[in-house]
Amino acid sequence: MYHRNGDIVVWDKRHGKYGHIAIATGEGNTSYFYSYDQNWIIKKMHKVKHDYKGGFAGVLRPKKQAKINGQIMKYKIGQRILFDIPVAFTGARQGDRLLLDSNGYFFWMDKSVVRNLNQVYGLGTILGIENGIYKCRIFDDKFDCKEEYMTDKF
Repeated sequence: MYHRNGDIVVWDKRHGKYGHIAIATGEGNTSYFYSYDQNWIIKKMHKVKHDYKGGFAGVLRPKKQAKINGQIMKYKIGQRILFDIPVAFTGARQGDRLLLDSNGYFFWMDKSVVRNLNQVYGLGTILGIENGIYKCRIFDDKFDCKEEYMTDKF
């Protein structure tokens, strides 16, 4: 498990009568993490290193991460982008459109931009940005895309 900056970390009743909460710093890995705690050993707020044992119950994650983590998007709405997306063809077709799988995310795409049934490659447009994901279009086909599969160098 890994916590993002601003996650609310929750412990169950094994830590006091009501449990415990803290705010994650975003530092850590699958063995440990840091958070800002109050009333954890001492009264005042301080930074604490935790593991995932002894009552750790999970996290609550704010929806608008960009406001907390200052996420800066590289590309802008309306920008023309070259897409190079690894995909798997599912076998489903609708006319000239193919149903593709990109890491468990399914979308339809015109076969003219699908190379060897395992890559979407073509020019498109960014329609919007929502929760750090680009909403994109190639021809009439709309899909979500990660920044790592996009370039403005063409």
